[in-house]
Amino acid sequence: MAGWKQVLLRAIACLVVSLAILAAIPVVFGSPSPIIRVAWRDIPPSERVELERRFQLTDPSELEDGTWGYAPPSASPNVLRALIGHEAVARVDGINASTAQLDRSLPLSPRRGGLIVAPWMARGSRLIAYLFALVGAVFLVMSTIRSPLLPAAASVALESIRSNPGTALRDLVTQLGAFLRRGVPLATPYSVAVFRVVFGSCVLWYVTAKPLDTRLIQSYEIETAGGLYGMVVRWMAEHPAIPANLDEWLIGSGGLFIAGALTPISYACFVGGVLLWACVLTLNTSSHAVASLSITMVCLLAARWSDAWSIDALARRIWKKPAPLVSAQRYGYAIWIPRLVLGITFLAAAWSKVGNGLAWVLNGTVKYYWVSDLDDALVTWGPRITESPAIAVFVSAVAVIVETVVITAAFSRSASYVSLLGIAALSLLAGFALFQGVFWWGWWILAMSFLPWQHMRWPAHRPVVAAHQEPLGLTWFQTAVAVTLLVQQCVMSSFHVEARPMLSAYDMYSATYANAYEFERATNLVYRVTILDGAERHPTDCQLADHDAALLPLAEAGDADARGRLRYLLNGCLPTDEFADAIALEGDRRVYDWQTRQFVWKRGLDVLGPAPVDWLRN
Repeated sequence: MAGWKQVLLRAIACLVVSLAILAAIPVVFGSPSPIIRVAWRDIPPSERVELERRFQLTDPSELEDGTWGYAPPSASPNVLRALIGHEAVARVDGINASTAQLDRSLPLSPRRGGLIVAPWMARGSRLIAYLFALVGAVFLVMSTIRSPLLPAAASVALESIRSNPGTALRDLVTQLGAFLRRGVPLATPYSVAVFRVVFGSCVLWYVTAKPLDTRLIQSYEIETAGGLYGMVVRWMAEHPAIPANLDEWLIGSGGLFIAGALTPISYACFVGGVLLWACVLTLNTSSHAVASLSITMVCLLAARWSDAWSIDALARRIWKKPAPLVSAQRYGYAIWIPRLVLGITFLAAAWSKVGNGLAWVLNGTVKYYWVSDLDDALVTWGPRITESPAIAVFVSAVAVIVETVVITAAFSRSASYVSLLGIAALSLLAGFALFQGVFWWGWWILAMSFLPWQHMRWPAHRPVVAAHQEPLGLTWFQTAVAVTLLVQQCVMSSFHVEARPMLSAYDMYSATYANAYEFERATNLVYRVTILDGAERHPTDCQLADHDAALLPLAEAGDADARGRLRYLLNGCLPTDEFADAIALEGDRRVYDWQTRQFVWKRGLDVLGPAPVDWLRN
């Protein structure tokens, strides 16, 4: 007995040492940053610098192989495509030539920001950490083999696999299914009816309280939308009455669903309306704010909503004697799916932060996002809390830990544990609201599922499962939906892609910065439009984001798409004075002064143009 425990302790010690070394490497030796590599042809340095400015290539560093490394640009696909095809560029690593998008796996720069700069020492330390991890894994296997708790079961399992692999595979699938269903609560139809009313009312409030800007459906963005999503938004653009009357559709179908009238049909119509609403909403923003709610709505098409306290149930009682109602997991599915989706969402967000290492935590990255969103925050003292590097690291670590463990609520039978994790999830959402002014109401709605709905009892209706009867488990369709939900998130998070408006990798706020200077350099420029009239300059109130301003050199070169986009963006800012010759874009950066705790502007960091006015007017 003592032997296997001692081996287990050795395994734990080796694994802890391995993790400690890996965690210390970024602090001692610095962290590599994702970059793109550009191999320039034989051009003068001055021309290279000008091209770097034109294509928004920042943080240049000459690498050992003669190429140049740059921070991943945030420019539009048109700009990246122009960079790849430029005559002065021999090769670009890190940008997909066919899609003009950044590769999922970017090259890395040499380590920066550490106390020791010797690369071979970092590689040696990583090798030592891996050796400790390997030894720990060997010790762990040895302790498992020596354990008196496992050998009999293990030998039986191995013999079963050898003699009848088909049966063993079916047993494995059965066990995985049992684990998947472990946290699905046994709920009554009455509990689900109350949840239907509350959930449906919250969703209906959310989608109607956030009116759509129908101008988006006629905007430039629909031309660049691709796939099924692009087909849907272009179809809506061709039929403008649909988005214009979407509120009425949502209110009608949502009201019928809440009342439990023709529930399978009314809920399907409600889901369709919510998805169309989300399609328009995500035309000019990322999908993570509404993706979790959208996919939850789709998954709940398999729920049993109206077996009690509904117009449908009343009609069944009038026309025929209804079957006895019992507590069942297939009812608890409606409560469980939102819980599972929110857990998956948080876990995907955690993975996007630490999937490639602990730099996000060790850099205390939370403090940078509390600064970047400070203008919208409900309170202004967030940056003061994280002034201390230790506190910033602690808060970052707590955020990632909470995001990681929330999903365990979906596999727990303890209502107290589920409620505790619900409070933890709400604390994260409250942190977003307080310190960043971010209200993702779809996530708040899903957090309601952590309440113990299944334990709500009404004296007049207390269905119980008979002693001889097994509780009704999930239907095969509900199980298939849950498995598909898990698989799709693995795909989205592995490939860092999103499919608006329903699927996302939830990689928001996942970038990290080694220091305040790197954070400042990553802050996007804001370009002011200045009208040039001979030698005179007339600033305007018109501003462009950096990725839109980068279209100006392409437009000057005759790119039709770039010209069309700029005409759309500058429609209200174009000079009407016939003597105006050109416009220029002057790039400014708003940065945070960590000493005075105030924002200041750094003006004129970049200038694009001047560009003639005639082609912008035409």
